[in-house]
Amino acid sequence: MDSGLDALLEVNLSNGNRRVISGASTGSGPALNGPIGIALNTANQRVLVANQFLTLLAVNLISGDRRVISNASMDRGAGPRLVGIKNIALDATNNRVLMTDNDQKALIVVDIPTGDRVLFSR
Repeated sequence: MDSGLDALLEVNLSNGNRRVISGASTGSGPALNGPIGIALNTANQRVLVANQFLTLLAVNLISGDRRVISNASMDRGAGPRLVGIKNIALDATNNRVLMTDNDQKALIVVDIPTGDRVLFSR
């Protein structure tokens, strides 16, 4: 992830060459806009990305296409607003994302299929 380029990159570990998987000129959907946290979801060939505009995106690893899972303006998913996302982790077993919100000093759980958010711990 390159927050300066607002892009998701693949790095060849053998030679260090990089390739843009998703970004301004690769893939369609909402821009990555200052990515701050990522979680790999290999079973679904995607990366989940939280950005500085408080949106959780799914990025398709094959096409680079991006789609909103949940966001702060609450037009995707119900529940508490996202205020200061810092870290994310995938809970693949339960099809959800765990997010730390430093501003709220909370752990927020996001249901991937619906985008609904639940305050898990404060």
